Amino acid sequence: MQIKARRPWLLMALKAAPALAADTAVMNRTSSFATDLQILIVDDHAIVREGLKRILESAGKHMMVSEASSGAQALEMLGKRRIDLLIVDLSM
Repeated sequence: MQIKARRPWLLMALKAAPALAADTAVMNRTSSFATDLQILIVDDHAIVREGLKRILESAGKHMMVSEASSGAQALEMLGKRRIDLLIVDLSM
């Protein structure tokens, strides 16, 4: 069954979530100072942000997922903390 999505980046992120969890698990076993993977989701739809956040957090316990509802809010968050992965809705 093929899924057609209005947001193809969302399907790519969902497919990548298990790989991200595996990568962080390997990193934490091999490094004594490893930290959580910092992810920022930027989308103007709260339901999309919340759904993606829940999927990512369930994929691995070594992920810290933050949300921003606008580009301005995302830039502010990027200035305040380290972000390893940025997931952005380009059609906001």
